[in-house]
Amino acid sequence: MAETDRLQAMLGALEGVTAKGRDYEFGESWEVTLHAGHNGAPLSISHAVKVTVGDSFVSVQTSKGHRYVVVAEDVYAVAQVPSMSRDPGRRAGF
Repeated sequence: MAETDRLQAMLGALEGVTAKGRDYEFGESWEVTLHAGHNGAPLSISHAVKVTVGDSFVSVQTSKGHRYVVVAEDVYAVAQVPSMSRDPGRRAGF
């Protein structure tokens, strides 16, 4: 399995993802973080809202307007947690 195929399978396994070709968009109810690393140097890209998988690279757009481009084979994990806007939890009662 090619690295981009593996990455597309990982992204497609997430809940609430909209896939359009090689573009993957995440709903507002989830926080998505991509984890990459190269030669022992880790990189965590949090607040991802859109991921585009190219032939050998991955472009990540965040909710803060940041854009990252990393080599596809360097992405080794994707994390998904409920967004704070999805479950506000208990409010302070003072």
